[in-house]
Amino acid sequence: MENNANKGIFSLHKIAAFYLIIMSVQLVYFEGFETSKMKVAAMALSPFFLILRVPYISKAFIWGVVYFSCCTCMAFFLGDNFRFSTLGYLGMFTGMFIVYYNAIYAGAFSLEKFLSIIRIIIFAYALFIVIQQLCLLVGINNMPLFNVNESTSWNKLRGLSIEPSHSAIILTASFLSYLKCLEIIQKTKVTIKNIFSSNHRLLTLCFLWSMLTMGSSTAFIGMGIICLYFIRLHNLYYILPVLIGCFVIAYQLEIKQFKRSLFILEATMTANTKKIANQDLSAATRIVPLVNTLTKLDLSDLRTWVGYGTSTKEYSEKSWINLAKRKDVVVQTVRQYGLLSFIISIIFIRACCIRNFLSIEMLFWLTLNMALLGNTYTCWSPIMFFSTVKYFQEQYIFDNQACKL
Repeated sequence: MENNANKGIFSLHKIAAFYLIIMSVQLVYFEGFETSKMKVAAMALSPFFLILRVPYISKAFIWGVVYFSCCTCMAFFLGDNFRFSTLGYLGMFTGMFIVYYNAIYAGAFSLEKFLSIIRIIIFAYALFIVIQQLCLLVGINNMPLFNVNESTSWNKLRGLSIEPSHSAIILTASFLSYLKCLEIIQKTKVTIKNIFSSNHRLLTLCFLWSMLTMGSSTAFIGMGIICLYFIRLHNLYYILPVLIGCFVIAYQLEIKQFKRSLFILEATMTANTKKIANQDLSAATRIVPLVNTLTKLDLSDLRTWVGYGTSTKEYSEKSWINLAKRKDVVVQTVRQYGLLSFIISIIFIRACCIRNFLSIEMLFWLTLNMALLGNTYTCWSPIMFFSTVKYFQEQYIFDNQACKL
């Protein structure tokens, strides 16, 4: 199927690779810091690709339509206000994902080609971070082509995105997907020894360098999620000393972002939103909404289920003031479209992107991805990675039989 699907200028391979890459990077010089016109233009083409190249009624199509329809109904009929641009943007992201998903299940990638794209993305991020570090060393503070401007500093290296936390999210998702693909090839769990073998050593070092030096506490949380992949009962005797050693070294070096990550983890485990907000407002915007959603929702309130609508500018501007004291700062999907839409988004993710609900991928989506299917590329890039991994898991694990759409 792959040979037939991947012929011509608009081959499925090119379409899928294009969308995966453009949703995994943001070049400030071309796209700016706000809504990317380049991404909007690319997503605007997705209906044509859906009709002409991948006109399939897939799981992504069904659940994408259900999710978007539910959000639209909640905002239009039940919300206090309605903003077409917000819903239109969500519809474009959803349509783009449906095209990508259908292309993958129609044979756009082989496992080797998917791994090649992951390598390109990780190497490109590392290259940009090294260039940004060199610019700082020689005193260059304005090189837009490489995402360097006056706000670039040693604790704010953007890599190939608009901020370090975005880079951390995408790199964590891509490297986790790389591990999962290697696991499929090896037919066994990947070990630390495997990732430092000659075939994977350079990629691993580039990933580690990027994550450890970009200056983001989100990166350390991402590293923690990656570490969970390697921890199993039979290897605790040597994994645990390594982790403790890394912990002690990072703590003794007084790496600010590492200490912030530990403090945030402790506060999160106790659902102490005040501590989270006081320690790191950036991390608080990712964790406090989820904590409040899980612990402080009033299920008897109709607004909990239907949301408040799409035009929440006033709420957004005020919601982070005295963040720790506010109970209404919840996951954005719940705030705008209600708990029902949020539940549908979880089903969407589970059906299309993640084989096991209790998995590292789901933990990633709930934490680093803020449990969102929203209007940012960092929401969709990771689930595009995960949906591709799920496809190959189904292909290779179930007797190499073609998956049903």
